[in-house]
Amino acid sequence: NDELKDKNTEIPELRRKIAELLKQGVEENKRRDAENAELKVRIIELEKNKTVTTKLESENAEFRDRITKVEQRQMQNDNVTITNSSNNSNNSSSNFNFVAEDRGKSLADEKMDGSFYEK
Repeated sequence: NDELKDKNTEIPELRRKIAELLKQGVEENKRRDAENAELKVRIIELEKNKTVTTKLESENAEFRDRITKVEQRQMQNDNVTITNSSNNSNNSSSNFNFVAEDRGKSLADEKMDGSFYEK
């Protein structure tokens, strides 16, 4: 009989402990549910960002290709300009030589020749 009384006196304490543990479990579940909801929102944001990032990476690749083509054209244009400039320089030199050869006599020689005939 005393044993039953001891057991019966333990029942309210055990019920209190069970209720406390259930309360802790419910609070823990609420905390985890809130954390899971935040993580789901974050996952959605990251998926959106991944889509945007992929698009931007694609655009960057296109721009790099375009820049490469422009740089190649610019190098070709620079080479053509240098070649043309070199040709013009060579033409100028040959024209100068042609003029110098054509004159034959210097101005001093021509003046002397002219003064010789005047006397």
